[in-house]
Amino acid sequence: MKLGDPPKPFYLHIDTGSGQTWVLCANGETLSIISSLGPNGLLVTEEESVVACIGPTESLCRAHTSDPEHNMRCEEEDDYACFFSIMYADSSVYLGVVVNESMTLSMQDASEKRVFTLFGCVLEKHSRVEKLPLLTDGVVGLGRCEGSLVDQLWTSNVIQKKILGVCLAKELRQRSSGPLPAGRVGFISLGMDFSSKFDSQNLVWSKLAGPEKDCMLAAKLLFVIVGNRKIAIVLESDHSNNAGLTMGFDTGSEMSYFRQDVYDQLMKSGSVGDLHK
Repeated sequence: MKLGDPPKPFYLHIDTGSGQTWVLCANGETLSIISSLGPNGLLVTEEESVVACIGPTESLCRAHTSDPEHNMRCEEEDDYACFFSIMYADSSVYLGVVVNESMTLSMQDASEKRVFTLFGCVLEKHSRVEKLPLLTDGVVGLGRCEGSLVDQLWTSNVIQKKILGVCLAKELRQRSSGPLPAGRVGFISLGMDFSSKFDSQNLVWSKLAGPEKDCMLAAKLLFVIVGNRKIAIVLESDHSNNAGLTMGFDTGSEMSYFRQDVYDQLMKSGSVGDLHK
């Protein structure tokens, strides 16, 4: 994505389990204490771009804190700056301020549109385990909660539908010496579901939703295919709607896990050997 003025490209990790977007950056005269940078360095922002934690932007400021109780630091001595913080499952913590900065988007007609959005300007990070070199410059949160990029673009009428369209390739392209290097293996659209762009007969669509108060996208897992077996998922504890298991769709995590009763079904299916391969 292109951020700042003039637009500068940054590589952002896609996270459908969060609504928080952030990039490693420097803000005005505030020193960044980040020791390891992504492939495109720091986004340089001005002090005037920092969002206030009071007034019209107060609710959006609250949406950019990882505290579940939305307890945020908002003090006069800090010029009422909106502070950004997020902690991930690996205990890594990213701190900074929320800024209102320029973002240049690629539109469906191949043109570019410049908009202003709120996201985290990370000035400090703490991570126990960090793989170097860093492959990305930050994270784009595409969850369905208030303050996410999709929500901001829809609220400001940049997109007409509050939709995240995701089209992923079924198989990784192969070559004789092994898988092809990382490249375009799908599409992501903000505001379009791809139904008018691609032949629906060759695609299988799944609607991703989730609890109204939950940011993470979710979908029903109806069956699991192991080898040549198709195992239906039935929840014994839910008699009102026992077909399928609601699972979070989180591209920010490498883990996949089931409830104990679903795992037991897979074990009893006779495909234990296939699952362990």
